[in-house]
Formats: sequence, C-alpha cells, structure tokens
Amino acid sequence: MHDELDQDHPGGRGHRRPEEHLRRYDAHTKARGWVSNIIKSFSLRPEILRHFQGLFATLMFGPGGLTRVQREMIAIVVSVTNRCHY
Repeated sequence: MHDELDQDHPGGRGHRRPEEHLRRYDAHTKARGWVSNIIKSFSLRPEILRHFQGLFATLMFGPGGLTRVQREMIAIVVSVTNRCHY
C-alpha cells in the first residue's frame, strides 16, 4: 500500500490522501502498474473522481451497439482531435 503522504500528488508534496484514494491508487497500480495523472488530478475532488469513473465504466463497458474496440477507436480519435496525449 502507498504511504499516506504522496510525493507525486497534484496537491503538492506531502499532501494527505483519504483512505478511499489509497485504495483507488493501489487498484490502479495493481491493474496498470502506475496511476494516471488524470486519476491523480481528480483525486483532489473525490466526488468528481467517483462520477468520472462511473461514466468511464458505462461508456467503455456498458451495453450498447459498439464493440470495445470501436469505443477505444472513438476515444483515440477524440483525443487526437483535442490534442490530448491521454
């Protein structure tokens, strides 16, 4: 588990994160090997982070007429169009 004080947290060195964020950071690290900057930045506003993750899960994994590959391709095109490297 991460130390309670996160050196890389966008709130600054030594910023304290609630236990909920520690669990989320650990889950992201376990699944991907790292924590994305978007998750770090949203962790400053836990209510927004919860909503963002719910929206993402619905868009990428929820029922619908598009395959996962098609959804990923749309995300890539939107990111390129917006000049977003994520």
